[in-house]
This record gives sequence, C-alpha cells and structure tokens, in this order.
Amino acid sequence: MPERVRYELRIARLDDGPIRYDPGDLIEFFVLDDEETETVLARHFVPLACAAEGEKVRDRLSQMRWLNDYVLHVFQPGSRNPVLRSRATRGWED
Repeated sequence: MPERVRYELRIARLDDGPIRYDPGDLIEFFVLDDEETETVLARHFVPLACAAEGEKVRDRLSQMRWLNDYVLHVFQPGSRNPVLRSRATRGWED
C-alpha cells in the first residue's frame, strides 16, 4: 500500500480574485493519484468554498451555484506551485 503524504489544501477563485472570507490552508494526508483522491478532495472542496463565500454548506450542489467560481489547489509543504487543482464534487448530491 502506498504511503500517505502530507498536502496543504487551499481554496482559490478561478478568476484569481480576492476571497471574501479566507478559511486558510487545510492539512490532509492522502495518496495522490489513487482511486480515493477525488473523494478526499471533494470532501474538502465544497466546505472550503462555502467558508470562502461566507455561506452555509447546503445539501445539494444546485443550491451553491457560486461553487463554479472556486478551485481547490493542492500543494506539497513549502511549495508555491500546486501539484494538483481540483473542482471535485464526488459524493455530493446535485
């Protein structure tokens, strides 16, 4: 089994505009490029985007249309360039 690695997750706007309520970085340990990566990222993308927007997490993606404005950047610690960008919503109802 591959070793889980520490990554920093950071929400950003697709237009590189300012974030209203910056939730800061989130630390997560996971295996990049395994079958669960998209699920792990989706579990954090939606709540971080909600926090950045200053909104509550809703039950359905269709109730959070502004999600289209955000992307989740995945960084290795100390790096300035993301190793992955994600807009995954796996596991959330549409």
